[in-house]
Amino acid sequence: MRLPSLFFLLFYSSAQPLPDSLWFVDLGGDTTHIVTFQTASTGWTAAVYQAEGTSWRLFETDTLGVDTTGRLLYFLRYRDTTGSSSPKPYKKLELAYSYDGYQTLTISSYDESNEIFSPQERIHMWGGAERWDSLLEGWLGLLSGEDHFQEGEKIWPFPFLYHRRHWGDSLLVEAFDSSVNLFVEVNGYRIQPSSGGCDSFLLYEAPQAASLIRGYYRLCANGAGHTLSQTDSFCTSSVCSTQERLWAHNGQGRPTRDSLVIRLYNSQGQFIGTTTSVRAYQWDIAGRLLQASYPAGTYILRYGNQVVSLASGRLLPLYLQGRGKTLYIQGALPGERVYLYDLSARLLWSDAIPPEGILFLPEFLPTGVYIVYLRGRYWRLAVSS
Repeated sequence: MRLPSLFFLLFYSSAQPLPDSLWFVDLGGDTTHIVTFQTASTGWTAAVYQAEGTSWRLFETDTLGVDTTGRLLYFLRYRDTTGSSSPKPYKKLELAYSYDGYQTLTISSYDESNEIFSPQERIHMWGGAERWDSLLEGWLGLLSGEDHFQEGEKIWPFPFLYHRRHWGDSLLVEAFDSSVNLFVEVNGYRIQPSSGGCDSFLLYEAPQAASLIRGYYRLCANGAGHTLSQTDSFCTSSVCSTQERLWAHNGQGRPTRDSLVIRLYNSQGQFIGTTTSVRAYQWDIAGRLLQASYPAGTYILRYGNQVVSLASGRLLPLYLQGRGKTLYIQGALPGERVYLYDLSARLLWSDAIPPEGILFLPEFLPTGVYIVYLRGRYWRLAVSS
């Protein structure tokens, strides 16, 4: 269960520095990838160039949207799969938040034959805002925090769970079943009672009511809340693995080093082998990440004067009302998506909320009662002509 690598930007105040570029230098000293960043009105964009001989090919472009508090709203990736330097739609992530710490992430892949994004997975997350207020720093990091930083990966190099406030409480993963047009529970995590500075999260297989425990995460922090260690243990029908990751921090509380040890065992518990990797991080006096050294190479970040500015403010209470074939929405953020289902749970229509908060339903929609889904909540909607 892995999510695609993303660019992660950690928000500590109302305006955060954004690098002008990120360079990946492999172990042979060659620069193989360059990423350029550009601020946008609601987030930022990134363009990835890949070295090919003496030239550079545009390989991927990403667009990331954030809300006024720095939470990720959507991630849209275009990728060149033909070598033509013309990236096409590839992957999309959409996120929704509620006031009680409940968050939903929907992952979609682009279906070229039908020219639409098709849902693949949906992840539901719970955790109070006092412990984790951004998926940029939360469960995405937990699920993607393994040794996936390899040459060619376009990442924001950072140990994501470096502070206890980023840990969630529980998580549910669903896979989309196209035969019934519904999401079906696959697995998830449940938090266990804390022990000192550590929390444990059990990985279970669906259904939760009669679940089979497949492994766990155990995260430990020091008195200041900085993550000191992460221990994982997972099993399949043929192999088991344990992973231990240890962090060291500087006087600012920033990670300077983390090490990962992976041990593999067969289904009879016999030891197969082990691998070890170390990562190191360099920061400037302003707290900007300058360099991240990984087993496959080094990421070098270069800064100019770009910042991602975030206005402070709170969302209004979520409110939705339908009149005829028009939806009026209050308290949602531009870019959040609304989903319309019939009473048989078939998805009929979806659209992103514009800044004015008004959406027009399709004209082909017949008069009747429907279900509207937005940010973890459902409404019954009567549609008239």
